[in-house]
Amino acid sequence: RLLLDIDTVRDSAATLSLRRPYREIPQWWVEEELGMLGFEILHRQKLPLTLDAEDVFGQLGWARDEISHVHDDKLRAAFEERMRELHAAALRTQSVWEKQSSGSTYALVARRP
Repeated sequence: RLLLDIDTVRDSAATLSLRRPYREIPQWWVEEELGMLGFEILHRQKLPLTLDAEDVFGQLGWARDEISHVHDDKLRAAFEERMRELHAAALRTQSVWEKQSSGSTYALVARRP
């Protein structure tokens, strides 16, 4: 839940600043696009994602950067307050989320025949 809250703040701030929010590209779409470009998928691998302090606090930093682009002072202040709450929650609950699974990512090897 913590990462979802951080991601929500980051994407909201980016959108309100007229910047592009972050979106992950699903594997099926990448494979489909590569196929349409004439590539052959040689190898697929799913890789587990495990939470660690670098990831979580890195996400907090990224969110803070997006907040810095919010033009409205009161809105930016509200985002900054929420980030302080999330940072405190991350510190308080680190022993719970650290080393937990956070889904997976993927790797593809493709070539053009």
